[in-house]
Amino acid sequence: MFERESTAILDAVAGSDNIKYLAMGDEEITLTLRDLSSLKIDNLAKVDGIESITLDNDQLSLKIQNNRQEIYEKLEELMQATDDVEQVEEKKESVFNKVVAAITASLSPVVPIMAGAGLGKVIVLVLNLTGVLSETDSLYIFLKFIFDTSYYFLPGYVGFSAAKVFGANRYLGAFMGLMTVHPTWVGLVEAGTKVNFLGFNIPLIEYDTTLVSALLTVWMMSYIERFFRKYIPDMIKVFGVPLMTMLVTAPLTFMVFGPVGDFVSHIIADGSVWLYDNVGFIAIPLLAAAYPWMVSIGVHKSLSPISITLVAEQGYDPIIRVVALCANISQAAAGLAVGLKAKNKELKSLAYSTGFTALLGGTTSPVMYGVNLPLKKPMYASMAGALAGGIFASLMKMKAFIYVTPALLSLPMWVSKEESYLLEAIITILIVTVVTIAVQFILGFDESDYKVKD
Repeated sequence: MFERESTAILDAVAGSDNIKYLAMGDEEITLTLRDLSSLKIDNLAKVDGIESITLDNDQLSLKIQNNRQEIYEKLEELMQATDDVEQVEEKKESVFNKVVAAITASLSPVVPIMAGAGLGKVIVLVLNLTGVLSETDSLYIFLKFIFDTSYYFLPGYVGFSAAKVFGANRYLGAFMGLMTVHPTWVGLVEAGTKVNFLGFNIPLIEYDTTLVSALLTVWMMSYIERFFRKYIPDMIKVFGVPLMTMLVTAPLTFMVFGPVGDFVSHIIADGSVWLYDNVGFIAIPLLAAAYPWMVSIGVHKSLSPISITLVAEQGYDPIIRVVALCANISQAAAGLAVGLKAKNKELKSLAYSTGFTALLGGTTSPVMYGVNLPLKKPMYASMAGALAGGIFASLMKMKAFIYVTPALLSLPMWVSKEESYLLEAIITILIVTVVTIAVQFILGFDESDYKVKD
């Protein structure tokens, strides 16, 4: 199933050998290509399910509303044959762009697990807070440990995903991540037991929610593995390469890579919270107003690692998810406003359907690319609405407690056992909606822009 669509995508990009990275985001599948001259955009546009195509340097983003996961998995399956010989080309890119691209590609496949399980955790919490389930109830305990698995073994998921990005053995990548949450290590850390390796004291650090440590470890492991793969004889490579990679990388993980990654994680989390505490009133509204444009060109992806790190390290995100809520709802409201005023029946139907999709689930690409961007003025209205909502949200010091796409159906993301910003989130949604629609009615729009686009 979905082999026809996946095969057509591979054919249009000149086969799996032309794909450097493959990653799945909240709304798209991203392919980083080696040779752009072989790309056939017209053929891609004919593939069923692809709603829009964005090409940014060597990154090709395919917006797919339905069956995105299935098509992604089929693409991975079709690429398996050439996966082991995949070589990463060195291109003249800035260090920042390389880092962002690698982090984004590593985390994108993990996001759906975090979002789904995170929402499950909040639902269980709501059932507990409303008295439906007590903390001693076996069903509560059972469901809680199931959903906790998504965060507890997060280094393993990230290690597996990052290994593909860095051209390493994915199972070795998963091994390195899971090693840091082994029950023995967790027990040593909890007990404060001193651990010594060849005369060096190993820092006792909990790694169950540290993303940067897993990324850094697998990145360095990829070079170590390549070294041993080059020099170990073919007759013993099957066990020699993994063994030597483990023996070298594992101690370095606990002595160097892990502590450095943990330090960087704290800097990111603490720095973000400091900015939030000191300039959040200005930064959140401005970022919310700019966010739709960032989404339109894919720059918003660079903010996702910060959001994930905040949730993992601090237990909440007071910035990026708040900004995304304002931006998502403003796009939905702008689309619905177009639906209310449009005379063109096709435009009206498209605006309503895509607007409600964004409002309920937070998937904004259809309404943005299909309605708001072609008409232009709805984008300005959405900026005004997001700005207004961002002002209120920043004043209320809102916090999101799980990483998931903000929308009506994900409102439980604003609730934790100790705090609740559910009411504030609802009021933010109302402010964004009312302001966006009002500004849209004032600005109006030219329906001929939609006809030209069509």
